[in-house]
Amino acid sequence: MDGQLLNAGIVVAYLVSMLLFGWWGKSRTKNNSDYLVAGRRLGSVLYTGTMAAVVLGGAST
Repeated sequence: MDGQLLNAGIVVAYLVSMLLFGWWGKSRTKNNSDYLVAGRRLGSVLYTGTMAAVVLGGAST
């Protein structure tokens, strides 16, 4: 029973954190450009990781 409660607590904490993170991101977005290209504020490391995710995700599909 304790394991099930722990699992449910983890899932609820994850869902709440995702909602809060989405709300925080929405509050920082001022227009379509901010949404589509992250306001052009990505550094080289984040940009490289983003592009790698796009390429690898497409290749695995």
